[in-house]
Parts: sequence; structure tokens; C-alpha cells
Amino acid sequence: MKILLIDDEHWESDILQASIRLIGKESSVECCYADNPVKGLAMMDNMETNLPDYIFLDINLGGSYSCADTLAQLKRNERYSKIPVVIYTNEEIAWRKDFWKKSAAKYFLTKPNIDELMSVMRFLTNVRLPEDELQQVGRKLVYLN
Repeated sequence: MKILLIDDEHWESDILQASIRLIGKESSVECCYADNPVKGLAMMDNMETNLPDYIFLDINLGGSYSCADTLAQLKRNERYSKIPVVIYTNEEIAWRKDFWKKSAAKYFLTKPNIDELMSVMRFLTNVRLPEDELQQVGRKLVYLN
């Protein structure tokens, strides 16, 4: 599995990448990182094959970058439109759930701790999870489509 992680906060992306790499030891997960959507899209444009299986996209990107605009760009591009996008943030989604359901995102994830992220990654890689881990995933990962 290959994941493209787009996050403007380097320290947060370091935590996510470390967690993803821990899972990678179990299920061959490769992680690429871009600190803004322009770099992330350029990175994918340069990949002739082996596009990411998932894109993890921070909702609260700094500067002039917008998560919603990035999702719209991904949806418009036939080459990228089928890649599932996991949007994530520290914020609660309740007040924005309808907005994000209309976006190109497939999942919403409240930024998890490492144990929770490991459960989410096992779920995304189709590993059969014990019931208690499935419940943990259900509290963190919201299916949007």
C-alpha cells in the first residue's frame, strides 16, 4: 500500500508517518509526504505508475491552500478521482459533516493517537480486526460516501 500524506504541520506529519511506518512492517505500507497540496499534486503528476492507494489530507492547511479546493482538483482529474481521500483534523466534524460528505473525501479521521492510527491502518489494509479494535476504528474513522 502507498499513502500520500499532505500536511503543513511537519511535527504532525512526522507522527502520522512514524505510525504508518510501524504498520508498514506488518503490511508493506509506503508513505510519501508533501507539506502543501501543490507539492502533493506535482508529486503525483510525476508518478507514471504506482499512484497512492490513499491520500491523507489535513483539513486545516496553512497559507492560501484549501482542503476543499484540493479535493475538488482531485475529483476533476480522472487519473486521481478514484483514489480514496482520508481527510483529518483535530477538530470535531459534527458541524461540517454534510459539507464533507459532498466532497471527494471518502473518510474523515480525527487525528488519532498511535494505537488508534494503527487500528485504522489495519482496517484500511483489510486486516481482520478484533471487535474492540473495530469499535475503536468506528469512533475515529467516519465513512463519508
